Amino acid sequence: MPGILDSWASAVQRSLSAAYEVASSATAHSLLLGDAREVLVREALASFLPSSLVIGSGQILDGRGSYSRQIDAIIYDSRFPVFRTLGALDVYLLEGVLGTIEVKSRLSADTLAQAATNCASVKKLHPSYELSSAIEWCESNHLDPQLSSDKRPSFTDAETRGRLRELLLPPTYVFGFRGYKRNALKLGQALNAWSKKNRAHMRTWPDAVLSEGCVVLRNDGRPFHTLDGPLGGFIARPDPAPVKYLLKGLLSRLERRIGSVIMMDGETSDPDACRSSTRD
Repeated sequence: MPGILDSWASAVQRSLSAAYEVASSATAHSLLLGDAREVLVREALASFLPSSLVIGSGQILDGRGSYSRQIDAIIYDSRFPVFRTLGALDVYLLEGVLGTIEVKSRLSADTLAQAATNCASVKKLHPSYELSSAIEWCESNHLDPQLSSDKRPSFTDAETRGRLRELLLPPTYVFGFRGYKRNALKLGQALNAWSKKNRAHMRTWPDAVLSEGCVVLRNDGRPFHTLDGPLGGFIARPDPAPVKYLLKGLLSRLERRIGSVIMMDGETSDPDACRSSTRD
């Protein structure tokens, strides 16, 4: 699978680049070009994702009534309801979201900051989970649930709550057709600058930023380094087909969800399958 996926991702990367060149040659209008770039990414993903998933744009709503910012591409499980609006932007329930993508014609310090802030608005939402499954997950990961004294469905340990939320929240991605080229280190430095300026917690960072010939990934704690040395909480590297990190991330998320659905008839220890009334 990895070899086939890498080859297919390379072909998708070339196709996206060529299609964007065609769109750019036809119009210089920023709004029209913006619509075109989002359509190109959606069409590429639609050819990869199962028909049970839809790709829309709009805002994401959690169980507390909080909204994300406007998101360019929302990958959503069609079995969940959507609040349709009269325009093109709809409202999606957090529990049905598989991932989000901010799409930019050209990544720069300013457009990257805007995209990262939109991603952070998704990561700040509060997913729902089933208490019994969450407790089981804690035990399997050698964590003490530390429930409140009245046994209410709430975790008193901030680190446990944070890790549980991170597991349940959808991954967020930034995709730029142009910008930074192979300068992965400069891209990572720009992302670090945004994080420091906004005092953004690591859990709110984009999972991956994909640009022209390079990628920056959020470091999951392992001692990764760039070719030029450490880069804070990010892993930066050149790559001719960075879109593969997006495809692999979505595939991993989808596999976990499908596995959870298969097990739902008999108890499952995967909190990603449990989206009932309990709120973090």
